[in-house]
Amino acid sequence: MAGTFVANAVTFSESVVNLMSAVALGLSVEAMGIIGQINGKGSCAESRRTTTHIVDAGSLMGLLSPSVIMLGMAGIGSCG
Repeated sequence: MAGTFVANAVTFSESVVNLMSAVALGLSVEAMGIIGQINGKGSCAESRRTTTHIVDAGSLMGLLSPSVIMLGMAGIGSCG
């Protein structure tokens, strides 16, 4: 009985992990593009400020995403 629960958990969590990895990769590429454009304009102060905002936003998203995922999983589990 435990084997099916484990297999289901792995199957479900693998897609969630892949989704989170893809989102993180896309956001990091976009962030580097934004920072590169600002550096190309020669504005070092604006580049530092934007980099700080990006790091802060990424950290906040990293702290909040487990809670959002857990709430989503609780919502899925209560349907059936």
